[in-house]
Amino acid sequence: MFVLDIGTFAGVDEVAHESIVARNAKVYFIAMLIAKTTSPADHPEFTTHKYYVEYMRSISDGLTLKCKNSISARIPISDVAKKKVQLIKLTIKNLETEAKIVERYPEYAEVAISWMPVKAYYLIFNLTILLEYLISGDARFLTTTHQKSLGQLRQLIETGELSFSQSALNEIKTGEEIEALKVGKWDNLRSSTATRKSQIFRKLADYAKDDLRRKYKTDRLNRAQMAEFRKSKFILPELFYWYRIKVNYRDLEFISSNVTMAEFKKFHQDYNMLTRNFYRAFKPCINHLSMARSGSHLL
Repeated sequence: MFVLDIGTFAGVDEVAHESIVARNAKVYFIAMLIAKTTSPADHPEFTTHKYYVEYMRSISDGLTLKCKNSISARIPISDVAKKKVQLIKLTIKNLETEAKIVERYPEYAEVAISWMPVKAYYLIFNLTILLEYLISGDARFLTTTHQKSLGQLRQLIETGELSFSQSALNEIKTGEEIEALKVGKWDNLRSSTATRKSQIFRKLADYAKDDLRRKYKTDRLNRAQMAEFRKSKFILPELFYWYRIKVNYRDLEFISSNVTMAEFKKFHQDYNMLTRNFYRAFKPCINHLSMARSGSHLL
C-alpha cells in the first residue's frame, strides 16, 4: 500500500490537512493510474469487509439510542470525563473533515482507511465509557479496560437499560448460537444477501476464537476452551473493537489488497458514515444523562 505521513489524527487543522493532501495528490494519482483494475473475486478479503461495513452503515442510518435508566442523583463531572468529551469532539471533527477531503481527493481514501478503524473504535469506546460513567455515577468506568467496557455495554443492552432503534444492534448471541447460523458458500462475496448479519456474527466469533488461541498459546482449542467460547456473548457493535485490533496489532490484509480507487473511496465513506451514525445515536443519550447528573449537556 502507498503510505503518506499526512496527519490523519484527531485535531489536525482542516486547512493544513487539506494542503498536505493536495501536495501529495498528484504523485499518488500517477501511482493509481498504473494500478491494475481487478474484480471483487480477485480481492475477497477486501470485498468481504467492504460488504460488512456497508451493511453496518445501512442499518445505522437514522440510528437512535434510548436509555431507560432513571437518574436523579447529581454528581460533579470529573476532569477525566471532561477530557474524554474534548477527545470525542476533536475526533468527530476530524472525521467530518476527512470525509470532505476524501470527497475532493478520492486517492486519499487508501491512506485514510488505514487509520479509520482506530479512530472509529476510540470514538465509540470513549462514548461508551462516558455513557457508562453517567449511568452508574462511578468514575472508575472512565478508566476501565476495553473488554470490560464492551462487557458492560452488552449487559446494558441485555437488561434493556440501553436499546438501539435498529433491533439487529440489540441482538445478543452466544458462541454456541453463532455456530448454528447457516451461511451459503460465497455469500460473503455477494453484493446482496439475506445472510449478511449472520456472516458478521460468524466473523466476530472467528476473531474471538483466534483471541482464545493466542491466550492459551495453542493452534487448536480443546474441549474446555471451546466451552468457554460457546458461552461467550456477542453484539454487532463489537465489529468496531475487532477491526481496531486487526489494524493495530495483527494485519491489514483486507485493506492492502489491490483494489480500485473508487472501491477504497466507497469503503472509507461507509466506514466514516457508520462511525458518525453511532456518534449521533450516542450524543442525545449522553446529553440527557449529563443534564440529569449535572444540569448541563456534555456534547
